[in-house]
Amino acid sequence: MKLEVFNLQDRTAVVTGSSGGLGKAIALGLAEAGADLVLASRNVKINEEIADQIRHMGRKALVVKVDINKNEDWIDLRSRALDEFGKVDILVNNAGISPIYKKAEEIQLDEWDAIMSTNLRAVFVGCQIFMEPMQKQGSGKIINISSAAGGEGSPRLAAYAAAKAGVANLTQTLSIEWAEYGIQVNAVAPGPFEVGLGESIMDSQFFRESWLRSLPVKRFGKVREILGAVVLLASQASDFITGQTIYVDGGWTAGKPSIG
Repeated sequence: MKLEVFNLQDRTAVVTGSSGGLGKAIALGLAEAGADLVLASRNVKINEEIADQIRHMGRKALVVKVDINKNEDWIDLRSRALDEFGKVDILVNNAGISPIYKKAEEIQLDEWDAIMSTNLRAVFVGCQIFMEPMQKQGSGKIINISSAAGGEGSPRLAAYAAAKAGVANLTQTLSIEWAEYGIQVNAVAPGPFEVGLGESIMDSQFFRESWLRSLPVKRFGKVREILGAVVLLASQASDFITGQTIYVDGGWTAGKPSIG
């Protein structure tokens, strides 16, 4: 039985960080659900390959080179998306940089600033930039990618965890402020996945073994396992859901892991 409330046909979605890891899976998953895509990252070559896959599904795709730390790139992204499709229904703020695995006292301020700028400030800028067309059309779905590490204290991940906790709180705040415009703002918080930012975990035997001990499912996430939550939050099935963070983490936060 086909559930029409999950159908994204005639919807346009912007996905940042779409050229690899979870971003690629999210973009392709939204296209499978019926959406046209705007692929936004610095890697144009890979995005063009993803765009070809989307077009083979019968969907439209636009590739835009974007550095999410540059405000002018966000403005250009919005302009090109609106010029091409006339509207933006869905924004997925997925782009981010990997954690720095250090004790708090060892983190350099430039490292802290880089993570805060990319993983938190840029999310706010993206939300703010795309809120305007969504407000005008009276509807919109914003999905911010947080992290299970932002849901609790995370030793050796102080900067990353603080930024991702900020994303979750920002999501709640914007959901309250923008509800009157018909905009739902939610977040997805992945746990350890085998792609994207999780790849650096695979290179660390310390973190790999620690997380596997803590994960109730005893394995890392597979790339397509992020799609259920994202498609739900992008579709009309979530019209009464806002300000929420959905954890896709194999029970990691429920298990209260201890990594020291």
